[in-house]
Amino acid sequence: MYLTVFIVYIFAVGLEGLHVHGPSGPVVAQLGGSVLLPCFVESPLPLEGLQVEWRKKDSDSLVGLFQQGKSRPDLQSQGFRGRVDFFPHELTKGNFSILLKNVVEEDAGGYRCKVNTTQDSSEVIMEVSNIRGLVVTGADQNIFASKGEDVILNCSVDSRVPASEIEEVTWKKTDRDPEILVLLYQDSEIFPDSSHESYQGRVDFFSSEIPNGNFSLKLMDVKMEDKGEFTCEVHTRNLSGRTTVVLQGVGFAALHIAILVLCSVAMLIAVGFCGPVCILLRKKVASKEGMKRHIFLILCPNICMFLSFCLWSSEGFLAEFMTCLTVSIMRPVILLKTSSYLSTLPQCLQKTVKAFHCSVLPFSYFVDWIFNFH
Repeated sequence: MYLTVFIVYIFAVGLEGLHVHGPSGPVVAQLGGSVLLPCFVESPLPLEGLQVEWRKKDSDSLVGLFQQGKSRPDLQSQGFRGRVDFFPHELTKGNFSILLKNVVEEDAGGYRCKVNTTQDSSEVIMEVSNIRGLVVTGADQNIFASKGEDVILNCSVDSRVPASEIEEVTWKKTDRDPEILVLLYQDSEIFPDSSHESYQGRVDFFSSEIPNGNFSLKLMDVKMEDKGEFTCEVHTRNLSGRTTVVLQGVGFAALHIAILVLCSVAMLIAVGFCGPVCILLRKKVASKEGMKRHIFLILCPNICMFLSFCLWSSEGFLAEFMTCLTVSIMRPVILLKTSSYLSTLPQCLQKTVKAFHCSVLPFSYFVDWIFNFH
């Protein structure tokens, strides 16, 4: 058998000479993983007199050596011992590739595969570049959502990593102290019960996309407190990676816009009519026109605030708080001044206004207390 191979080899070399092939471009490696460095000839070579030498180009370190029909790990440089393997069953086929395991950052650089026979020699040079850890990608920009909507927080793992090798994926709310666990994926199973109580029933993965390395999070019924940073962490046996997605802001829902409009209208009416009414009060002018302005100033902001309080929830903004608080403080002060116009009203209305005034004033303070409680 060896004689036949040797004759074929002599014939091939005599026509074209020995030519060693390598990769068509730079070899991309992953930190902590394994990488194949190709080196082969088109025709099988006899093992007698064959020597294959792998060296690191920049340091001339001996990466791997096949000599006298066997691998010689004892002659390897210290940094590569136990990390380089030939493929024994492929050597007779002219395949002299090696597998470099447990890749470290120092493995980046040029490599030389030199093949020597009794008749000829040839070599190929290749480059190992872009040594990276586990690549986990998220959103390219911050995400905005409206209160009550559903939003997707992106997280995908490098497609070269099989989903079966991913041991754990966690989504956490990392701008809290302590951090909050949003959702856990472990050993090919989703654990919704592990979520923090504020995310129970509101988060999920896209199960059909997990085999593709897609661990994006579906966050349902977005709330104001969801604003902030979410971190997706992915772990394999040897590697880990993470990406952060920022939910920049939660926009106004229709209900929220209605509250803001009512507060704004109440503030504009209060500010617009407060000055003229105060001037009339200071001059002690008790005209019907002044009374109408005063009544309008009292009733309209109060009606707007009553409606806004009906729509109010436990969530809000500082601007709303200040607007509502300002109008609420002004209301009892303005009501105290209504006595100037009582004499212009019929006797029956005077009694009604006095009774209404006595009942509304405590109620206004009660509403203020409720508001401050929220």
